[in-house]
Amino acid sequence: MINTLAVWDIDGTLADDALKEVIGSDAYYAPKVLRSLPPIVHTVDQARKLGEAKGVHLVVVTGRIAERDNGATEAWLDNHNIKHDEIMLRPESVPHNLVAEWKRKSLQRYLKMNFMPKKGEKFDPADGLKTVLVWEDTVANLIEFKTLLEPVGWNYTLFQVKGKPNGHRVDVWHRKNKRRTKHFNPVENEIEHEVINMEDVGSMNTFFEDGGNMV
Repeated sequence: MINTLAVWDIDGTLADDALKEVIGSDAYYAPKVLRSLPPIVHTVDQARKLGEAKGVHLVVVTGRIAERDNGATEAWLDNHNIKHDEIMLRPESVPHNLVAEWKRKSLQRYLKMNFMPKKGEKFDPADGLKTVLVWEDTVANLIEFKTLLEPVGWNYTLFQVKGKPNGHRVDVWHRKNKRRTKHFNPVENEIEHEVINMEDVGSMNTFFEDGGNMV
């Protein structure tokens, strides 16, 4: 039974996209470049662990263009041993300024199709999917996902990956949940640290350390 959905962006989240500022967007999206992008080691390590874990469904949602980038994207994921159950690439007809909205709607359709009750069925968050984890580098995209997930009964954690000269920092946003104050690692099924109960979903600055363990 699937109890955790892990949603991953690629550029700036799994793949280091610093090269884009050097060579420009047109050159960056050449298949040869996309296939050779360096991984962000700690996030890729976490994606690999989740891809192997029982009860975890891993989905890649990227603003890359499907008609242009699908082959190179699949090759990069395979090359870095990131197992995934689904990959969603943006249709060429969706402009870049609507990527955040497109990601939210795509995930919404996917959740409705695979994890929400069918018409006439009772929805009980205690059954089946319980947790949604999202890794992204763009705040606008995370806000769209938060808007989608907030009304639903699942717990969620949003991870914002931020590129830094000396590595990658990760900010973590948690759902408010007074009944649950412990943060679980879905791979190890162990409590990793206490989570502060917040009045609203807030931001806690943390870092990936110790070989990329989930913060």
